[in-house]
Order: sequence, then C-alpha cells, then structure tokens
Amino acid sequence: MGDDMTDEKIKDIFQRCYNKFWCKWRAVPLTNDSPEWDEIVKEYGEIRKTFDCELCNHIMLDLLEELENRSKERGAKNEQKPV
Repeated sequence: MGDDMTDEKIKDIFQRCYNKFWCKWRAVPLTNDSPEWDEIVKEYGEIRKTFDCELCNHIMLDLLEELENRSKERGAKNEQKPV
C-alpha cells in the first residue's frame, strides 16, 4: 500500500467494494450467460479505476472470483436437474 492510504481512503474502499458492489450483486442468481455480467465487469473496472491501489484491486478480484464461483455452482446445479 502506498503512502496515501489514509484511514478514510481504506474506509471508502470497503464502503464501495462491500456495501455497494458486493451487497448489490451477491444475491443475483447469476449463471455463465447472465446479461448482468456486462454491468458487473463495467462496475468492477470503474471501482478499480476510482481507487487505483493494491488493496482495492485485491478486494475486487476476490469478490469477482466469488461471484464467478457461485455462478459456476449454480450452473452445475441447473445441469443436474431432470428435465
């Protein structure tokens, strides 16, 4: 982390990454072909650009990976359902 990582900036990063991004997308039933992915990726890029620091990059990559994992799990469950 750089010298400009004040407590306020760290608070803002968590506020934006968790309270706005994660809470918005965590309950959306995404699958690999969900149309919401375009908006998620756009918002992801905007957040990373806004804060432009390693802390934000790591948080956002982890959250995006978790959304992707949940999407894959949901897709696997849907494939197993009988028709």
